[in-house]
Amino acid sequence: MSEDANVNTEQEETTQTETTPETTETSTEEPSKDDSKVADLLKKLAAAERAKKTAEEALTSEKSAHAALKRTTKTEAELLEEKQRELEDNAKKYQRMMANAKAKSVLSGTGLSEDDYSSILELITTDDEAHTESIANEIKSLLENQAKKLEKSLREKIMKETPKPPPGDAGSTNKDYEAKARKAMGLT
Repeated sequence: MSEDANVNTEQEETTQTETTPETTETSTEEPSKDDSKVADLLKKLAAAERAKKTAEEALTSEKSAHAALKRTTKTEAELLEEKQRELEDNAKKYQRMMANAKAKSVLSGTGLSEDDYSSILELITTDDEAHTESIANEIKSLLENQAKKLEKSLREKIMKETPKPPPGDAGSTNKDYEAKARKAMGLT
């Protein structure tokens, strides 16, 4: 026998009149009222559970939609912050470009080619144009001082190596002196 048949049989047995020696009671009305109340409550419970599940699914869907919307949309303050950062970055790039140009200008005045000073140009360029110019001027001064010292030492060396002209006949010795001077300077 199936379960449904068992339930129907039990219900039929409870709806029959029971007789006891003392009293006779008919229980046909009460069990059907209770059964219908239980059935109604079960239907309401099932409907409430379906409504709860539907509401939870809708809430989850709304939360994910809200999170996605929040990720894609930015508040006005966030947009302003982003724009401000972008402007600050551009300003720093411009300052660095200007400082680089200033350093090139200073270093080009040393007599060096751009290839000669390009390797140190990035090292001395900062966001502060005045600081970069100061460093470039220090390098320029250092190079100029080294050039002056080298020139002085070369002059002294040439003067030491240049023979003194002999006294007397100035016509013939001037040519010899000139040839010796050219030889000492490495011109011939």
